[in-house]
Order: sequence, then C-alpha cells, then structure tokens
Amino acid sequence: MKTIEQINILFVDDEASVLNSLRRFLRKERYQTLFAGNGQEALEILATQSVDILVTDLRMPQMGGLELIQEAKRRAPQTIRIILSASRDVEQVIAGINAGEVFRFIPKPLDPEPFKQILLDAVEYFLMKTEREELLDELASKNRSLEAANNSLLSLTEALHTSEEQFRAIVEMANDAVIMSNEKSELVLWNKAAETIFGYSAEEAIGRNPYDLLAPEQYRSAYAKIREEIVRRAGEKNYTGVIHNGITQHKSGRIIPVELSGSIAQVAGKPHVISVLRDISARVAVEDARKRFEALQKVFETKIEKSLLQAKVPDGITGVDMASCSIPSKHLDGDFTDFVVYGERKFDILIADVMGKGVQAALVGAGVKSSFLKALSQHDCAVTPRPNCPARISDPQYLGEVVANVHAMTAQHLIDLEMYVTLFFSRFNLEERTMAFVDCGHTKTVHFHAATGDCSCLAGDNLPLGMVATARYQTQVVSFQPGDMFLYYSDGVSEAEHESGEQFGTRRLIELVQANHQQEAALIVESIRDEVLRFTGSDNFSDDFSCIAVKIA
Repeated sequence: MKTIEQINILFVDDEASVLNSLRRFLRKERYQTLFAGNGQEALEILATQSVDILVTDLRMPQMGGLELIQEAKRRAPQTIRIILSASRDVEQVIAGINAGEVFRFIPKPLDPEPFKQILLDAVEYFLMKTEREELLDELASKNRSLEAANNSLLSLTEALHTSEEQFRAIVEMANDAVIMSNEKSELVLWNKAAETIFGYSAEEAIGRNPYDLLAPEQYRSAYAKIREEIVRRAGEKNYTGVIHNGITQHKSGRIIPVELSGSIAQVAGKPHVISVLRDISARVAVEDARKRFEALQKVFETKIEKSLLQAKVPDGITGVDMASCSIPSKHLDGDFTDFVVYGERKFDILIADVMGKGVQAALVGAGVKSSFLKALSQHDCAVTPRPNCPARISDPQYLGEVVANVHAMTAQHLIDLEMYVTLFFSRFNLEERTMAFVDCGHTKTVHFHAATGDCSCLAGDNLPLGMVATARYQTQVVSFQPGDMFLYYSDGVSEAEHESGEQFGTRRLIELVQANHQQEAALIVESIRDEVLRFTGSDNFSDDFSCIAVKIA
C-alpha cells in the first residue's frame, strides 16, 4: 500500500516561470514532483514512470491541457487529473470534466497555500481510493475462497450424520473457524482455521470455555445469551440457527470482528453448540474506508459550495436590510447566488439553479456565474467605466441584454451537456424605488407590500438558459415602498416534502413572510429555515436550501 512519500505528481505548463515557482514552493513537500514543459514531454514521462497525480495547464501550444488529460486517462486511468485554468477557460473546463474526469480545477494565478492544500487533498483522495480498491480485491478473494469452502461443506452435509471422521475432515477444510462446545460450555472441537484466526492451538483451546477464551470481557454476557437462545430454540420447527456480528479477540489481544452462526447438534444424546466464526476484518475495513471516503467527499463539496457557488451579503448599502442563508444538502447541487453592488443605493441580486447534482452541476453553475460577471462588465459602465458608454445602470432594459449575452456564451454548451439553468436576475434602484428583473423559469420571488399586507409573486415568461439555442429576454419593473420586502428562494424551500409527500409550497412561504415581516431580515430567513425543517421532520435538507430576504427601510 502506497505512502505519501511514494506519490508522484507531474506538473505540466508551457511557462517555465510557473514550473520554477512550483519547484520552489513545493520543494519541502513529502511527495515526489515531476515537471514537463509541454504535453508531449508529459506523455513521455507517463510512458516511463508511474504518475499518480497529473496537474496540467489548460491552454498550451501544440497539445492543449484537454487533449493531454484525455490521453492520460486512456493510458493511466487511475491517475488523478487536475486542471489549472484562467476564468476565460470555463467552457474548456466543463468539457474537460466530461471527457477526462477531472478531480479539481484551480484558477490562475495560483495562491501557494490553498494550492498546496488542494494537492494534499488530491494525495489523500488517491491514497484512500487505492486503499479501498485493494481492500475490495482482498475481500473479493476471501469471499471466493469462502464460497468455495462453503460449497464443499454443503455438498458433504449428509455425510456429517454418518461419519464423525468425515465431519472432522470437512471442518478442517473450512476457511472459517468451526468450534463446538458441549452442554458444560467446554470446547470439544477446534479446527485448523480457528487456530489460524485466533492464534490458539487445539491443545490450548479444547476444554476451555469459548467465551472466556475468545470474547473480550465486556461482551461475554452477550455471547452467553446467544448460546441460551440457540439451546432454547433448538427444538423449534424449521429452526436453522442464528447469525450475529460480534467482536472476538486474538491470543495476542488483537480485536477481530466476526460473523457468527450457531446451531445445535446432538452428540451422544446431548446438545452441543456448533459455531462458525467468519473473520470479517476486511469487510469492516472496506466499510470504514467507504465512510472516510464519503466524509472527505463531503468536505470537498462544502468547499466548492462556499468558494464557487454562494456569495455573502454585501456591506455598505444604505436603505435596506438584507440577509442570506445557504445550506447544502447531503450532496453537491447546482444552486448559486451572487450580489453586485454599484454604490450605496444600487445593486443586483442573482439566484439560480442548475439542473442536476454533483460536481458537474456545481462547475456548470460556477461557469454561468462567471459569465454573468463578464456580461455585466461588457454592458454596464458602472462595472467597467469607459467613454461614450451607451448603457446606464438605471436603464432596466439592459438587464435583458445582459442575460442574452450570458445565453450567447453558455447556451450551446448547456445544450450539449443536456443541462439547463433557471435564474432570477434583479436590479434595485433605491433612489427611484424600483426593482427590475429578468426571470428565467426560477421559483417566483415573493414581494410583500407593506401598505396592504398582501404578497405578489414575481415571474416572467423567459425560458431557462440552455433550453433553446436562440432566445430573447424580457425585463419587468416593479416599484416598492418603505416597509416592502422581497424574498428569493430555491426549490429546496418550496419543494421540501413532508413524509406524506406533500410539498411545503409557496402558500406557506407567503404566510411566514406576512407573519414575520416586522422582524429583521436575518430572523425572517432563520424562521423560514426552522419551519421547513419542522415541516419535513428532518434535521437536514434533501435539496440545497437557498433563501435571500431584502427589506426596504
């Protein structure tokens, strides 16, 4: 089994300065490092050396990073593949995820300490994956041996009734420990497998109490109860014995988890308990490795959620009280949010959801989010000032143009991936007391009207991104007054299910807004979270919970 010192990491970049920097700040790391200046040189190293982790730049002359990871996957599918990429490479990164099964992508320029941590995460992931595969192979081998031995035992079952010699021969052939104790709880049979598994010879074991010999002290009373159950139920019709998982110990004191099956046999007219103990150490180790793997995967997913998908509520905006709450589900989903601030009185809010789950949905979400920022910089001079700019931050019709630009950058890629993105993109102008929005099939934002106490649901007729190749996006504008509130939410809120199958729904959400509208935004979001959990009867969410409250002062 490999150690971290045996791990080889190959770094590929056509910029010599990048490779030199990597050599410097990785020189004290425990793993081994290899360096290549282009894709062909990297393939030559792959052909002659064992490479466990491949870190490649995406944009390189002659052979690009995408082509390299595809060839690396073909030649060495066990290699963990990582992409170094600038933000403009989002489309190629998504293609790389699909074609090359990329573990992570890391934006340039590199931040040394987070980059080192990502490499350590990849090393731990590789070691855990390798350990799991080795344990599975070992378990499969043992199961095949056990199956073969058990088939032999079954084929000779009838002979057990007529020949004790045949019985003992079969027992000695078994890979499982077979032991038998008499009515006084004294061992009278101890096969070769028992000697191998527990370390006691037959001479040491015969005549001893099996519980005193094999059971740790805290488990002895439980094993005695199992024996009592076997003896008590021996006379029942169709009784075939009991099977339990338990803990035993080796002669050296080492703990051995076992699967124990027991039944009764009459020997010389007296009941004897026959027990078969199977060493399940490999099975337990595989299960422990699986749990560690899932825990590590959850940590990776949480990091992706926080760093790529969710945004914090901005500071410095006067005249509003805003709060946001994003709670990931058990699995990585495609919900994402963002805020863009143009001053103390103007800002944008984006909330969106990518169809599907997992790393692919998260990366698509990050790509679409990046495309929005790029489109805003092209359309709004408040983001990127330039002379004679035709766009004005107060002109709501430009929201539709921004979404159309994002559509142009992403639609074909989404169609190729058979994915789509619902979103609600809005712009607040606190001076003019207006909110302009473009809705693309997202959950309906709730607008609470302080003057009447009523709520309206804001929705548009635009299709989600990625549904069609060409589309136009219409902008709508609503006005607001002091005391009004806007509530954005994901389908993880409205579609949260009761155990009966009933969904939480928009009606309950509106009632919560009306009942709590005088509270601070943070308390409103918190009450919605608590009520959804109470409704589902669960301690966690089956889908991402995203909620943003905006109260007008």
